[in-house]
Amino acid sequence: MPTIAESLAALQSAALRGESVDVAAYAKAKTALAAEKLLAEVRADVDRDRDSAERAARSDQANAEREAQVNALIDRARKV
Repeated sequence: MPTIAESLAALQSAALRGESVDVAAYAKAKTALAAEKLLAEVRADVDRDRDSAERAARSDQANAEREAQVNALIDRARKV
């Protein structure tokens, strides 16, 4: 089964050769291709957001660990 891009290219080629082209099929293929591109962009955005969130979580965890170490040192210093 051809991809949407392949179907659209075939319809465009047929039109350029002067063959009769189903305008509704062309419009559907063009819309579907635009939707595929948009979906790919959204997925890329989601992946970037996920990566950013994971980095932020690791940074927050590291900050919390450093804060706990500093607090432990402060508590130990107060006891001396």
